[in-house]
Amino acid sequence: MLLSRGEQVIPFSEKPAQLLRLFLKEPNKIHTKSSLLEIVWADRVVTEQVVFQNISYLRAKFGDDAIKTFPKKGYQWQLSATIVEEPIEAPECVLKNSSPSTAINKSKLLSLYTSNKKAIYIVALGLSLLCLSLMSFVLITHDQNTRSTVAPLGIKLINAGQSLKSGKIISVSGSPQALFDSPDVLWAKHTSERNQLLIGTKFYAVGQQVALRFHIQGAERGWQDYLLGNSRIEAMSKLEHLLTQLSSSRYFEASKANTALAELMTLNDDVQSYELVSTQRIKLLFQLSDFDKANTLIEQLLTENPSMLRKGLLYLLKTQISSWNRDDDTAQESITKALAIFKTLNLAQLEAQALIEAAWVHLAKQSFRQGIQVLNQAASRARSANEPLLEFTAHLNQAFMASKAGLTELSYAQVGFANELMKLHQLERVHQTQIDKTAAWMSQSKEQRLSHYENILSRPFSLQYEQYFYVAANAVRDYFIDEQNWLAASATIRPWQRESFQLLSQARISLAEKNIAHGVSKAKNAFRVAKLDHHKVDALDAALLLLQQGDILTHSESNELIMYINQHASNRWREQNRRDWELIRQGSH
Repeated sequence: MLLSRGEQVIPFSEKPAQLLRLFLKEPNKIHTKSSLLEIVWADRVVTEQVVFQNISYLRAKFGDDAIKTFPKKGYQWQLSATIVEEPIEAPECVLKNSSPSTAINKSKLLSLYTSNKKAIYIVALGLSLLCLSLMSFVLITHDQNTRSTVAPLGIKLINAGQSLKSGKIISVSGSPQALFDSPDVLWAKHTSERNQLLIGTKFYAVGQQVALRFHIQGAERGWQDYLLGNSRIEAMSKLEHLLTQLSSSRYFEASKANTALAELMTLNDDVQSYELVSTQRIKLLFQLSDFDKANTLIEQLLTENPSMLRKGLLYLLKTQISSWNRDDDTAQESITKALAIFKTLNLAQLEAQALIEAAWVHLAKQSFRQGIQVLNQAASRARSANEPLLEFTAHLNQAFMASKAGLTELSYAQVGFANELMKLHQLERVHQTQIDKTAAWMSQSKEQRLSHYENILSRPFSLQYEQYFYVAANAVRDYFIDEQNWLAASATIRPWQRESFQLLSQARISLAEKNIAHGVSKAKNAFRVAKLDHHKVDALDAALLLLQQGDILTHSESNELIMYINQHASNRWREQNRRDWELIRQGSH
């Protein structure tokens, strides 16, 4: 059970070593998870996660191609191996343990057993009763959990304005979880018209009430939230009411977020859907980087005596907004409240989501090891809630934090584990975007980062990972600008990008080519369009780019741009552009 390379002995843990020995003894066999658990972990009660972790550990040692995953079948060793038959002397420590004293110890144990047989019977009986009690508890708990997550209704396809009852049921593997995990991919696969919607639902017990979790996916955006009712029928009635309200709007078809926001404003007078519509407004304001308005609306909703579930969801939203805007203290306070609520309500999927957000607060404070521990809890809660995408995300975030903490082997093992989860749960290929994003963050060189970002851009655009696609486009464009490869830089401008972003890219490339007049013209157009569409980040970036061009602007133009940045720049934007903005401010004085 020693692993060596040449004369060097490589440290190896016990369970991975046993797993490796099993693979090498039967290299042509596809080993199922259950058989691996029975053989390698016969002495312990463990979950399937240990198999994934140790497979990832072996891949970290021998390469990703060393072990092949056969979905729903198992694992097979792929590298060639030679069995060397050599006589091996027993190590000295083993020989010492085979001394005559062993027989004496056995005799003593036998004597002890005989003399205390009655006591042992009593202990055995006590243990048996304890086991029965535990089994009863587990069965009762399982029964309660089964009842708390009521059988889902599946995924339905409806046309705008159509009732859920008249919708067509869509057969999808993992339904309806598949819609929660990969909404825009499923919409593209199963619809033929822009006004069609996919709707997935799941029920959970919340005290004496029922929580209906739903996802409505349209051509341009989705809507995921929770509804409370005293019964499943009441909760479904509330969802039908929301759909009726939305049927008169173009919310799901509007290509621009600010247009969708305007569509929601017309629905806000409806008392029954007020909380849902307001929460969705907050999410759109967050998307448009209007953090102040989003937080103001959250505070307003919190003062209106919402349910515990809604409070938890609002605190979770506030955490996400605060973390993104570098307000770490508010994020910490908000996530603590959200976690307490979700634990009380016993909603494991929301607790897992909140733990993932809590880990980012630790990252901001550079408490990497604490963040890793929190993400381990998140993965566990996601697994118990049967939320494969959340579990997948938790392990990828662990990989990133492990790399920041200098735990290189752990970071690559976690990426490997995430890959295994993708295969095991047959997650859509679009989620590879998360893996490439994480790998880009972990990369040590520009070339490595470029490769991962190009992988992202090579895929069909995903609304779900819109942010990562824009980050990748920015990074690849700037790399080729630095290399003065103008053609490759221009190729990063894609049809799925918003108009202001495309104009900004054209401006940056033209200015780098020293085509100043054309570049300034494009930057001015980018600023104008971004302001009209309420894309604050694009408007701020365009303003900064124009101010960096020096005397080409008039005094009044410069003042307008400086005033815009002073009024609208978020903490995040200021932090990312601190050096360039400081130079502009010094020049303006």
